[in-house]
Amino acid sequence: MLMLQVLQSYYDSSHDPRVVPFLTRYFRWQMTIPDKQFLKDYWENSRGGDNLASVYWLYNITGDPFLLELATKLDRNTANWRQTNALPNWHVVNIAECFREPATYYLQSGKPSDLEASYRNFRLARQMYGQVPGGMFGADENARPDTPTRIRPPKPAASWSKSPRMLCCFASLGIRCGQKTPRTSPSTVCRQHSLQTTAHCAT
Repeated sequence: MLMLQVLQSYYDSSHDPRVVPFLTRYFRWQMTIPDKQFLKDYWENSRGGDNLASVYWLYNITGDPFLLELATKLDRNTANWRQTNALPNWHVVNIAECFREPATYYLQSGKPSDLEASYRNFRLARQMYGQVPGGMFGADENARPDTPTRIRPPKPAASWSKSPRMLCCFASLGIRCGQKTPRTSPSTVCRQHSLQTTAHCAT
């Protein structure tokens, strides 16, 4: 999933014509994997939302309908980030990186409940563990009640800084997958957002 983001950034800066067909082939391969074998490892199951965002990135370039089928498959097999008063797990990077999965799928579903689920995840972590400088919730490797000092490790801080930025980009573009949209890269618009705007969107 990380390499998908690397390729997206590389394409945005280089427009290398090999990237889009390569990712299209990769995503077609993902479509061939049965649900019972798809995203079953702990990490990939938690972080399927990253894969989902990359699928929408490619859809916004090609408009290939199968990508929306894959997006639904990814959402269906990713950990449940739509719980009311709980999260699938309390690993700090998973929360920082994955709380946005329902809101990402909202781009396709249009369901307010999907959008609200991500806001609820955002609020829940802070209600339980507080907020530390920089806007993130307090945690070390895992968010837990017995954490002696609630700090902000570098890795989840990086993941956290990206998540609200992505949500702001989605909102700014007004992407509604399944409808005719301008072929504009979300990451292109992301670069136009200031940190002040990102912080405002996260509150």
